[in-house]
Order: sequence, then structure tokens, then C-alpha cells
Amino acid sequence: LPARTATALRARPAPVTAALAAGFRVVVRSPPLARATLVSVVCCAAQGMLTACVPLLGARVLGGAGRGALLFSCAAVSALAANAVLAR
Repeated sequence: LPARTATALRARPAPVTAALAAGFRVVVRSPPLARATLVSVVCCAAQGMLTACVPLLGARVLGGAGRGALLFSCAAVSALAANAVLAR
């Protein structure tokens, strides 16, 4: 093996906590990146809440938990329509 490859194989990867801390420092130093990260996190949390609530909403409003799939379908169709409208 070339010396550079052998050295790379022997090198230990940085601990996960160090990588997370470095990433956190980068996000904190850049306000636009911090805002984009916050929006992404909130959006992902909202998607999780929607997934948990749709069967309950289907049971309450449409008469059965299985009707939650209808709500998921409506959400998917509206997302496809929005993408089609906004696509350039």
C-alpha cells in the first residue's frame, strides 16, 4: 500500500460528539443557515405530527380510522399539484 493510504487506514475517525459540536458551531455562526435549519426541523416535526394525527382525524371526521388513508391521499395529490404549478 502507498504510504498515504496506509496512514489513512490507521487514522481514527473523529468522535461523533466532536463532529456534532463542529456542525453546531457552523450553524450558530451563520444566521441564514440557522434559520434554514430551524425551518427544516419544525417542518419535519410537523410531518411526524400529521402522520400521527391523520388516523385519529379520519376516525373523528370521516367515520373510521381507515379513512385516514383518504386524507393522506388528498395531501399527496395537493403536494403533487403544488409541485406541478411551481415547477419551472
